[in-house]
Amino acid sequence: MIDALPYPRVLIVNGASLGPDSAAGLTMSHLFAGWPRERIAQIYGEPNPPDPGICPRCRRISAEDVPADRLARKLFRRNLDRVFGVPSAGLPPGIGATSTLGQPPPRNRLRNIASAWADLLAYRLSADFWAWIEEFQPQVLYGMLGSIRAMRLTLRIARRFDLPIVPHIMDDWPATHYRSSIATSPSRQVMLSRLRAVFRRSPLGLTISDAMAEEYRRRYGIRFEGFMNCVDIAPQCPPPPERGPEEPLRFAFIGGLHYNRWQSLCDIGRVLIELRAEGFSAILDIYAPKRDIDQYGPALRELDCIRIRENFRTDELPAALSRSDAMVHVESFDDIARQYFRISLSTKVPLYLAAGRPILAYGPGEINTCRYLAACNAGFVVGSRDPAALRAAIRQLCSSADLRRECGRRAWEQARLRHDEKIVRERFRGLLLEAAERA
Repeated sequence: MIDALPYPRVLIVNGASLGPDSAAGLTMSHLFAGWPRERIAQIYGEPNPPDPGICPRCRRISAEDVPADRLARKLFRRNLDRVFGVPSAGLPPGIGATSTLGQPPPRNRLRNIASAWADLLAYRLSADFWAWIEEFQPQVLYGMLGSIRAMRLTLRIARRFDLPIVPHIMDDWPATHYRSSIATSPSRQVMLSRLRAVFRRSPLGLTISDAMAEEYRRRYGIRFEGFMNCVDIAPQCPPPPERGPEEPLRFAFIGGLHYNRWQSLCDIGRVLIELRAEGFSAILDIYAPKRDIDQYGPALRELDCIRIRENFRTDELPAALSRSDAMVHVESFDDIARQYFRISLSTKVPLYLAAGRPILAYGPGEINTCRYLAACNAGFVVGSRDPAALRAAIRQLCSSADLRRECGRRAWEQARLRHDEKIVRERFRGLLLEAAERA
């Protein structure tokens, strides 16, 4: 029975909680902002709870909810972010950090195998936990899945309360998880089986990009709709910062340094140093999580044009965008990572576009984020690891304030057209309501 209110009661089952602590959490918090708080609840896995201003009703699930011996519990705690679908500081779950050849080092390969087998251990909810769900009376389940355990839990809840599932896929983990060795193959087969079971209970699915939605319709035979991150759009294109004649231009990168993105940022830093000889003065500001700075900061600090902004907080994001002349997006050129992100769209791209700044994208040209930015015509996309092409793109951005201003205007217009939070949220609400009504 659907209430007269136009919002269904949504139970989110997701490792990342609604909030600014992860890309998934940020996307969810933007999509669910303004949702009636009594009609939303979340089961989450990461340490920080959901933003209480959006979702005050929540329950955390943890290693204590896995009935296994002490050794398995210890293993599960170590791999909690991997097996519940929360991105870790390394490569995607089931892949592991890569070497320059794109193959997992032996230590990470063993960790991947352990993670794959740990993922087969199911959650067991207490009677109190089940009572909490029943009291909320959800009408639809929503989540980003990403692991066997998350899918099994979602399916158990769906079957017990006869609920539809609306999955939201952020990266192409169905194509990449647990393919690294024969030892992980059993986990992959179980994962694909559980994924098919989820889709059988899904009146529709959501993806992080239109490109992914189109491919998933063909691949899985159900309806998918693209939902990228949505942002608040200023009524006018934000003006560029004022610069004195001797003040350097500021390029800015915001995000994680893992997936070997730090190597791409080093390439950009080396080009900025080379361009000094031509009279161009520019620096690269990097805003990244502390864990990434601790791991990759020493290599980046060797380049004197790079400034690492430590202890960066989410509430400082508007100021960081406004004082930048151009934004930088990088992707890894490693084979495994480019497959994982092939049809995704980076969460920070809408933020970059809305800032009204030109964008320098440096990564494999076939990746959807690079193709999307090229279509926006809001800057330059360097789609191969070509120092000459990278140098030419940065030189053009440094040479012309008019070019930067025009690219920034096109970026803002694209954000207004495709990422306005008011428009996107209304469409999102309508689809979840449709899913609940079709149950």
